[in-house]
Amino acid sequence: MPYAADSRRRGRYSRGSRPARATLAAAGATVALAGLLAVAGAGVARAGGVVWASCPSGQVSEVSVPASDGAPASGATWLEAGYYAHIATFWRPSTALLCRTEAGRGTSAGEPTFRFEHQGCPGGEATFAVPRPAAAEAGSGVDGPPVTWGTYLPDGWYDLVDTSDPAWTAVCWSSTQR
Repeated sequence: MPYAADSRRRGRYSRGSRPARATLAAAGATVALAGLLAVAGAGVARAGGVVWASCPSGQVSEVSVPASDGAPASGATWLEAGYYAHIATFWRPSTALLCRTEAGRGTSAGEPTFRFEHQGCPGGEATFAVPRPAAAEAGSGVDGPPVTWGTYLPDGWYDLVDTSDPAWTAVCWSSTQR
């Protein structure tokens, strides 16, 4: 009868470990699925950035430079017609965060309704500019001063053209996606 006792012991151990194996398999599948979802939803890694102001409306859009050799393609960004200001820049690839704002007080207050730029716009139809607030001395980011006004951008597809001006950011507008 030693054989029967051995089979009972093996049976108990086998039955006892089966739920543990099922639990471990389920946990492993959950971790793998979570990892796949995290990778699938992950954006392009950014090397750095700076934020000048907060966005009271909470309506923020990312506008990137057009793809170039070796850079990831992000495509043009669709913006609905409205007033926008440039509140932050991130790089690698260069990306501007535009906040939807209210209209400015007018050119007499130094806050024009819209602004055209004279730069070429590769593949686009016009170059507009959005204001860029001065950096806050006490810090930056969501605790920075709220942006209060912006310039008008018509419905369309936008790419960054130039971010070198500390007061204005040029964006390339197109009525069709390129």
